[in-house]
Amino acid sequence: MKKILLMTATIGSIIFSTTAFSYTPTVESLFRNGNNVDVGSNTIVGTLKIERKIKPEQMELLKEFPIRSAVKVLFGNEREDRSKFIQIDYLDGIISNNTMSKIHYTPRLSLKNLSFTDQQIEGRVFYATLAVLLNNNPDLMMGMLKSLGSEIKTNEKSINSDLNSTLGNYKNYLKKVSEIEDEELLAEIENPLKPEADEDKKIVKDILKKPFFEKSPYVFRVRENNKFYWDINEPKIYARFDAETHRLLKLSIKTESGDIDLTFYNYILFNGQLEFPEIIYLKDLAGDMYEIKMKKIYSIKDTTESFNKRFQNYKKALKENTDIKVQIKPHFIL
Repeated sequence: MKKILLMTATIGSIIFSTTAFSYTPTVESLFRNGNNVDVGSNTIVGTLKIERKIKPEQMELLKEFPIRSAVKVLFGNEREDRSKFIQIDYLDGIISNNTMSKIHYTPRLSLKNLSFTDQQIEGRVFYATLAVLLNNNPDLMMGMLKSLGSEIKTNEKSINSDLNSTLGNYKNYLKKVSEIEDEELLAEIENPLKPEADEDKKIVKDILKKPFFEKSPYVFRVRENNKFYWDINEPKIYARFDAETHRLLKLSIKTESGDIDLTFYNYILFNGQLEFPEIIYLKDLAGDMYEIKMKKIYSIKDTTESFNKRFQNYKKALKENTDIKVQIKPHFIL
């Protein structure tokens, strides 16, 4: 066991030493919401209120339409390889069993399973952003960018292949060494990080100097008003993050039909556990503005059985609601 731990620690220290002094975050790592606590296998629950900001000239035209909506979302993370997702809709921005109007459920959260088409980009952007901020998960965001034709690479595609191969050879070497007790046999096995030939030594040295992830040409460290930021600037996306905390501050998704802009204000800690912006402003392709406020966030230590029981309880509450009405919601909400 000690040898295995030594192997892991050694490889980890090599990766750290190749990146620590020339650090530039990847796009995917920025969208992991690194300033938040690790959600682990917990279920993350958030309740949001969404209000359409009506312009004076729209008041008469839109007076029959509700301007307030509310949803509760649950990200179930009891399985490491996937997240379950539940959304509960409430009428008129009022959160209670009596105003519950619909339940959405998917056993495996993905853009495809959310049933937004490629043309429904505002919905894809909203839920990708929600997964980043609430569930520390960049997968929907990276998938959404790929669907737009973005050239941004995931971490998996950005790994330095030479360094990855060299570290793989070293891992195999450590495994062999841990299984051999005979000193003479050990001496016959060459350490791939310390080859005998001078030419090979130089090759390995050059490889170990390179960062583990290839530097993205779309991530920049910028200074503005004596403050530093990380910017992602690519034809399909612009995003700004605080350089110290990596909090997402601005996001703009660029489409042929126009831009979708989100601005994030005043991150606060909910329930002493998870942080989230106090207010998010979302401007859609039509130029309409929505104010999104998180009212409550909490984390639950969960199992598959308890998550499913919670889902059944929501269904039961909806079934007992005798005053269900058809709800008109913002078009980016399920």
